Formats: sequence, structure tokens, C-alpha cells
Amino acid sequence: MQLSEKKTINYQICKSCVMDNSDKNIKFNSFGICDYCVNYEKNIRPYLKNNIENSTNYFDTLKKNLLNNKKQNNSEYDCLIGISGGIDSSYLLYFIVCELKLNPLLFHVDTGWNNKIAISNIEKFIDKYNLDLHTEVIDWNEIKDLKLSFFKAQVPTVDAIQDHAIWAATFNFAKKNNFKYILTGGNLHTEGIREPIYWHYHAGDLTQIRNIHKKFGTINLKKFPMCDILNYQIIYKYVHKIKIIQPLNHINYSKKKAIDLMKKEIGWKDYGAKHHESNFTKFLEGYWLPTKFNIDKRRAHLSSLIMSKEITRDEALKKLQEPPYNPVELKKDFNYIAIKLGINADQLRSIYNQENKYHYNYKSKEKLLNVILWFLKILKLEKRLMR
Repeated sequence: MQLSEKKTINYQICKSCVMDNSDKNIKFNSFGICDYCVNYEKNIRPYLKNNIENSTNYFDTLKKNLLNNKKQNNSEYDCLIGISGGIDSSYLLYFIVCELKLNPLLFHVDTGWNNKIAISNIEKFIDKYNLDLHTEVIDWNEIKDLKLSFFKAQVPTVDAIQDHAIWAATFNFAKKNNFKYILTGGNLHTEGIREPIYWHYHAGDLTQIRNIHKKFGTINLKKFPMCDILNYQIIYKYVHKIKIIQPLNHINYSKKKAIDLMKKEIGWKDYGAKHHESNFTKFLEGYWLPTKFNIDKRRAHLSSLIMSKEITRDEALKKLQEPPYNPVELKKDFNYIAIKLGINADQLRSIYNQENKYHYNYKSKEKLLNVILWFLKILKLEKRLMR
């Protein structure tokens, strides 16, 4: 089972980042710069610069709002923080506890694929800072059936199931317990180059999830947390007033410095590449997507770090020459994934060899979502930074 790199006809790669025309929707200007980089310079860099310049006022206001919400709830917690054990959410937690001196409730969603190192990182935080953790455990049989349904549907967006479970569980918990602020480690420093829509279609689109599960699923979903994208983007946001806050967009966040600090402060350990806090995502992004769909998500991840000046383009190109998955581990992990999904390696290999499809081959809310986003922009309720 060899890893191979597929190149498109008339191959072109951006002269600024490492996005290339393996993204079939990418556009290049006359200087060979891709539209992701053009958008970053036009919209994202000025946005981050302005945020950082006004960070003192921002955090004073944020802390005041969090404490007011705590008082209204008569709660011991100042806010809810989603935690994965990854570096972004880990540094966010450190910043909130040690810099802003707040007491958050940690919220973790166990989808059945947790990396032990990432979980150990969470436990170290809890022990050192005496924090409380709520873990939402997703019903294994249901999430397994959903995962297998998406594999059988032949779409690259299999990880949408995990993402949906995490967001739905978080929003539902926040609403039930009257948390008005959900803090996450999401940020434009490390995620300024957004993955193309067909690489990572909206995880919150329940129309798509239900359509694929209806075609390929085998059991009824009774416990799996659900929260449609229209629900949490409109009802939860504008009716229930639940806000997603990304504090790292308001500081001069450096991933390298964050890793060094977290190692020093709590003995934080690296579990591998971005998103590899999930064993499933490691397999999906390291093997399944690059070899079956010619989708190497490292390009978007590394390009984001280039734009934020964390690494150079030459360093990124060198990393891309390394295999996305350790060939020695591949056979063992391939069997592990298959067995955990309730099939054998030959069945998983048969799925791999079938014709590729994408989110647009199934029912979805994509057209409706585009119209709604257009209206929100017109009404100035939503500022779109991404291309």
C-alpha cells in the first residue's frame, strides 16, 4: 500500500504560499499569487492587526461580559471553553486562566477516536490549575454507523460527523446551562487559509448528514447530538444570544512560542500534525484524502503558517516532501480503522477503490446557505473574511 502524489495537468503552485491547483477552484493572478493569499493580505492581515492594536479594550470588555453572565447565572464558572488537548485550545486555556484570571468550565467531546497524548494534555491542565471538566461521550454505535455511511457515500468530508458531534454537543450544553459565551482556540493565525468547500463541506448541514445516513446507514439515530447550521448560526446566535469567541484572534499568537510555553508550564506533549488529536483524523488526512482524492490538507495548514510568518515557504515545501503518513504505521492503522468501524481491511479497501463523490452529489443546504450569507452581509450582521 504505497502513498503516491497525484499532479494535475498544467500543474501550478502559488508563488507566495503552497496552495496549488489540486484545489480545482483556485485562481492565480498575473504574478502567480493565489486568491487565498490575495484575500489574506486584503482582509485577514488588516483584521488581525486592528484586533491586536485594540486588544486591551477588547479583553476588558470580554472579561466584564463574562463576569456579568456568571453573576446572572449564579454560577461558579466564568465561561465555557472547548478543549481538545491540541496546542491552540491549550494555549487559549492558559491565557484565560493565567492572563485573564478567569475560572472556565472545560468542555470536551469524546467521539471515540481520542489520541491518548491529547487527553493527557487536558488532564495536566486540570491537575495544575484545579479546573473542572465536563466530557460529553458520543454513543459509539451511532457515530460508527454515521462514519461508515460517509465512507460508503464516497465523499471526502467523513470528518464532518466528528465536527458536527462536537459543535452540536457544545451548543446544546451551552443553551441548557445558560452559557452565553463559548470560547474556542479557532484562530486566523493558524487557519487563515480556509480549506476549499469540497475538502471540508459544512459539518452543520443536517440535510446532508441525514440524506447520506438514510442511503447508507443501518441503525436509527436516537442519541447522536444534532444542531443544524441554521439553528446555531441564526437561532442560537441571534435569539439565544450565544456567542462563539475566538480570543486568539486578538493577540499576537505564535504557535511555536505557544508550544514552547505549554511544554514548560504543564509538560504539554506534541501528538503529531494539526488535527491529529483524533486518531481518525490522522488516518483520514494523512492517508485517505491524499491518496484517494488528491487532497493534502497540509497545504492549507502550512500556507496559513506562511502567511502568519511562522514558517517560510521553503520550510513548508520541505515538509510537503515528507510522506503525509508514516508508511511503517499505515498497515497497522488501516486494520485498526477498519476493525473499529466494524468491517475488515478488505472491505475498507473495497470502499477506497470505488468512484469518488463529493458533497454536491447529495442533498444539502448549500444554495440556501449562500443566499442567507449574502443577506447577512447586506445587513452587515456577518463579516466574511474568507475567500
